[in-house]
Amino acid sequence: MALQHCSSNAERSCASGLQGLTIPNDLPNNCNYSDLCSDGDAIKLAAMLKGSGADDPNLLSRTLRSYYNNPVSLLQRFKAISESVGASDERTAKDKFFAEIDGLLNGIYVGLLTDGSNGAYGYSGVEPGRKTKKAACQALAEFIY
Repeated sequence: MALQHCSSNAERSCASGLQGLTIPNDLPNNCNYSDLCSDGDAIKLAAMLKGSGADDPNLLSRTLRSYYNNPVSLLQRFKAISESVGASDERTAKDKFFAEIDGLLNGIYVGLLTDGSNGAYGYSGVEPGRKTKKAACQALAEFIY
């Protein structure tokens, strides 16, 4: 499967140098649009909850209502992913994402992403190379910005 088939922004991704890169068919990859929405939402909601009054018995309901009824918040949900690694622009996001997946703790992340905490996904032993990781980080940064 070619990487350019992985996103709805295929033409834009291919134009940035992703064309021709492939990932093995047996590489587990369950990341999709709804996963990215959930991740961005979780990051934003956690920040909102931390900044709110903890003594409010309806804090969670009020926070959820406030977040999901605000179209501006929903439009910014993906930027929360890059902000969570300290990035505020496309180039920094690409570099920070790559540092997260290719740093010293990479083995731990790869294990969690492929095996799950209990090995439920059946680790194939296949790990993408640096070129594929860099392309994926670039594609994510382009999608966000």
